[in-house]
Amino acid sequence: MKRGGSVALKKGDQQGFTLLELMVVFALIGAISVAFLMDIGSSMGKTHAVQHIRDIHALSRAALNMESALKATTDSVVGGQLVIKGAFPHGGITQTNNAFAAAVGTSITVSWSKAAKELSIANAGVPKGDCVELLKHIDVSPFSSITAAAGVISTTLTRANWPISLTSAASTCPAAASTITFVMKI
Repeated sequence: MKRGGSVALKKGDQQGFTLLELMVVFALIGAISVAFLMDIGSSMGKTHAVQHIRDIHALSRAALNMESALKATTDSVVGGQLVIKGAFPHGGITQTNNAFAAAVGTSITVSWSKAAKELSIANAGVPKGDCVELLKHIDVSPFSSITAAAGVISTTLTRANWPISLTSAASTCPAAASTITFVMKI
């Protein structure tokens, strides 16, 4: 030992970590990070689908609450990106009033046909995964039919088809992003 408390190292002593040890540590950190991020992504996807289902149900409840106002209006379409501020307007649907905004990459259009006495909630650009979640978990009771369509491929389900299995939901939804239309008789 030298004076002043410093330690003299012998020529063969190691200092720090070897490159291999550092690479193993970084690989472990990377693997843990990937697993964590995949879990978060899965949870976010499920949360997104649950919110989507809630939005469709809220729209259907709002439509039922406005039944008399709808019957007094002419045919019209509403849609757009104004989120839930008024969801459905009071006193009838017009072109200037708003509906729910849709999930990222999708759009929602709500239309009313006085002649058919039908209200349609069309959600365009829905990925297959979300389509499956919607069909599997949606409460079908307010709807007379639900159609999943992409291009010329179209499948319409009625209350008689419910409840459906995950396999049936997966086979109903087109592989490409689809438009899911929920139809209510008012």
